[in-house]
Amino acid sequence: MITKDEREKIFGKAIAQVINDIRNPLNIVIGYSSILQIDETINDEIRSYIQNILYSSFKIEELLSNIDNFFSDEDAQCVEKFKFQPEWNRFLKQKAAEISDKEIRITSQIEENLEITFVKEKFFYLLNNLFAFSLKEMKKNTNNEIIIRTERKQKDVVFYYTDSTNPIFIEKNYFTYDEIENCKRGLYPLFIEKIINDANGSIDYFFGKKWNNLTEQFFDKKTSHGFIFCLPDSD
Repeated sequence: MITKDEREKIFGKAIAQVINDIRNPLNIVIGYSSILQIDETINDEIRSYIQNILYSSFKIEELLSNIDNFFSDEDAQCVEKFKFQPEWNRFLKQKAAEISDKEIRITSQIEENLEITFVKEKFFYLLNNLFAFSLKEMKKNTNNEIIIRTERKQKDVVFYYTDSTNPIFIEKNYFTYDEIENCKRGLYPLFIEKIINDANGSIDYFFGKKWNNLTEQFFDKKTSHGFIFCLPDSD
């Protein structure tokens, strides 16, 4: 009989093929749904169903990308220096429907002309996972808010990310699977941590008094938890 450890080892080796096997039919679903969505002969009710199919399909694609990245070693993707603000604006534009649906107020305290050194695609994954972490706990009409702040410390860039949701009560810089499973926020903290670690950065999660003591000097609104992560500049 195959043991649990052996099953996990086999699954780890097979993950790339599993992802590929899921992506192939998923791309067909996304492709045909995209075509149907712009078909002028379809009524609004059917179009809304197709939009839901597309939304769910993109969520699956995001999860596959996260799993793929989580199981991969640090790869040779192109690290580049780019301005943060345009990428942040692009991200918010892509998430506009979800921001509107949950009535989320976005507050950005971004250093002017801030540049970061990162793999641009992975930085987008990072923002996406932070957003998904928040969204998991947000309900409609509950004063939802997300705040992101940056500051430069010597050559490194420090990010403060917080929201109006309840904390997960895990105060550390390393997350175990069992802890994440119990906090009911999905695997997003693990994905966030992996992306930061691959970039040789550091990340901490704080809640309660410790979080407020660290952030009260620059956050106008009091929140109960958040991430602080530091990205090194390769220059």
